[in-house]
Amino acid sequence: MIEEDDDDSSDEELAPMVDGLSGTLCIIILVSMVFIFSGMKTAETYINYGELRFEETQIDLQKKRIYFKGGIHLSNSEISLLNNEIIKSKNEKIIISSYINDRISHSKEKSTYNLLYMASLIKNLGINKEVVLKQGTSEYCPGWNSCIYWDYK
Repeated sequence: MIEEDDDDSSDEELAPMVDGLSGTLCIIILVSMVFIFSGMKTAETYINYGELRFEETQIDLQKKRIYFKGGIHLSNSEISLLNNEIIKSKNEKIIISSYINDRISHSKEKSTYNLLYMASLIKNLGINKEVVLKQGTSEYCPGWNSCIYWDYK
């Protein structure tokens, strides 16, 4: 019987420590959740392209170029024109190049977004061509700080 009394008394002695540890664990979980939610907000802003501005877009089909500021977002009529232009080519490969001036913030990320936008647009239109994505050069974008141009092979 003495052993049972010792077990009961040690449980009573440990109870405040267990309560303290439980409270600490709750605080750690709450702080972690705050960081997780703030990280989700940052990711959401980036996913929604908070850095991109979909402003002016100008298409020159004869030169096979799209000039833009920020990000590309084409209207349905522009998509239709682009679709007709790409279908006219009998070549099996389309090479899409994107140029954004390095002085523009997040230029590499914006260039990647615009290239992927064009590639997904071509695939969503059901155009059966191999798509090659490349980093472009400024010589194809006179007077503009950003453009996409393409060629066929």
